Amino acid sequence: MTPAGPLAVSATPLAGVREEEWSTLLQRNSSASAFSFHAFHQAWWSAHGGGAEDVSIAVRSASTGELLGYLPLMRRPDGVIYSGATLHIDYATVLLATRTDAQSQETDAVADALATALIALSAPINMMRIRPADNAHTRMVAAIQRAAAAASRAATYAIEEPAPYIDLQGIHTLDEHLDRLDKKQRHEIRRKVRRGEAAGVQISESEDIVADLPEFVRLHRARWGERGLFTGSPKGVEEEAFLRELFATAPSGTISMLMARTDEF
Repeated sequence: MTPAGPLAVSATPLAGVREEEWSTLLQRNSSASAFSFHAFHQAWWSAHGGGAEDVSIAVRSASTGELLGYLPLMRRPDGVIYSGATLHIDYATVLLATRTDAQSQETDAVADALATALIALSAPINMMRIRPADNAHTRMVAAIQRAAAAASRAATYAIEEPAPYIDLQGIHTLDEHLDRLDKKQRHEIRRKVRRGEAAGVQISESEDIVADLPEFVRLHRARWGERGLFTGSPKGVEEEAFLRELFATAPSGTISMLMARTDEF
């Protein structure tokens, strides 16, 4: 629960937050996405930090120094402040300590402290990739609206349509996934799987994603060339560095890579 007592709010870049205290706070945000792992933000700033300024905000207990809230933010060259790592995420990161039973929708001390500091930056703000299913996100949106009204600033809110995705919660095999599809789709997928197997194609999960990453990059370049991510430009070099760092530091089980191979290749 959120400790009682005064709060200390400060501009705190990622380097000012220990990985251990980040993880402790993340555990109190059960609806957060995988994009909220410390490793993801560390990898992004390591590779792309030269193109942005880290203007993240932290809220701590003034008496104990415990991290109670964190809002990763970056200021781009256009002067606009965005959610941290916006260009590489599906969902933004907002970390908030659990609200006490005594706090209501109108009283959310940690979220309000972050929102007030955010509005005080006096810059255009684009909080992209907000996810209504994330409790911390809904608390943050409400707090921003309160802070904006108090500062006589406008705050607009819009739902962004999600990209197509497959829900794999509780799904551990291909057959379990296929059982959820209609008969025609299931038959077509199994037909293609059989064709691949007859041609000697074997699909398996990578046992060492770091070791297999160069092959992934090579195939990406072979398919997309200069239209892809890993070009010979400085940005392409950054993208490869970002993935290397992320694959090496992400918690075990966060990233899976499927490899299709034949005996010859």
